[in-house]
Amino acid sequence: MKTSKWEQWAEQALKGRRLHEPPEQLIRRAERTGPRQPSGTAPVRAAAWPGWMRGLAAASLVGVAVIGTMLLRDGAPPLPERGVESTIRGSRVQLLSPSGEIAEAPSALAWRSFEGAASYRASILAVDDEVLWDRVVTGDSVELPMEIRDRLQPAMAYRWRVEASDADGAVIGRSEAIRFRIKP
Repeated sequence: MKTSKWEQWAEQALKGRRLHEPPEQLIRRAERTGPRQPSGTAPVRAAAWPGWMRGLAAASLVGVAVIGTMLLRDGAPPLPERGVESTIRGSRVQLLSPSGEIAEAPSALAWRSFEGAASYRASILAVDDEVLWDRVVTGDSVELPMEIRDRLQPAMAYRWRVEASDADGAVIGRSEAIRFRIKP
């Protein structure tokens, strides 16, 4: 009985011999020169996977399973979703709104109170970090004056941030600067 090139390659691989040709070339040659299957019949497998290939496949599946269980363990917090009104956590001061795409210029900036803070400096920044407006307030929000609201252009991205200061004026907490953009 004549053996195909694929079977010869499989035998060489099982015996641990060095192959003279890459398997892809052997497969292509076997497909071109091998006997044709009658139409309507299923192709016949030439050879089973060698033992080392089965071991490699099993080890890969075990590795994927271990990594998957490490990533999805119980107790791992879910990732937060970002929405227009979602909280953005900074180093200490948490900004509330605005964030992301908004329909119109914001009327106010809002954040969570920071323990020990006597005042807050809220700033709106342009793309190049130029301070467009800032204000020192004692509460956890600040109304934007109409002049600054009119100055904010649609389709432009802006950032804002807040610094918390104690009664002596020392900065005790900062937020990360977050972006907002007025829809065009």
